[in-house]
Amino acid sequence: MHDMGWNANGELIGVNTAFSCLCRIDGEYSFIPIWRPHFITDLQSEDRCHLNGMTLIGDHLFIGLSRLRKTHTFGELPLAQRDDLICGFEVVHLPTGAKVSQFQFHATCEEVYDICALPGLKRPGIFGTDSPNHRKAIVLPKDSFWGEFSKL
Repeated sequence: MHDMGWNANGELIGVNTAFSCLCRIDGEYSFIPIWRPHFITDLQSEDRCHLNGMTLIGDHLFIGLSRLRKTHTFGELPLAQRDDLICGFEVVHLPTGAKVSQFQFHATCEEVYDICALPGLKRPGIFGTDSPNHRKAIVLPKDSFWGEFSKL
C-alpha cells in the first residue's frame, strides 16, 4: 500500500500497488477497489502498473502515473513494453470513478514518485539546482515572475 488519505466522507483511501487500483479501507474487508486504470481489466495480486502517489482535494483524487524505464526493476515485465503508458497524473472524481482530467509529461520525466497539492499557489514550477534557471524565479505574496539578471 502506498499513499493513503481521508476523503470528504471520512473514508480512508489508498493506492494499492499490489492490485493496481485505488481502494477504500474498512473493517469488513481487506480492501474495496474503487478505481483502476483503463488498461487493468481485472484484479490480480500482481503489480501491473505501479500506481504511485496520491492526493485528495475534495471529491477529486490526483493519482501519479509512471512510465517504466527499461533499466527499472520492472523493466522486463510485459507492461514495460507497452507504448500507451504515460508519466504524469490523472484526476478522478471519487463519487463516480470518472476520469476528469489528465496531465502528461512528454519529455524529461519518466516516473512520478509522489503527488502533493499546493493550495493557493500560482504557477508553481519544478526546477533542480543543477541549472541556473531556478534563480530567475521571483515570488511575491500575490504574484510570481521570471526575472532577467544582469551583471553589475
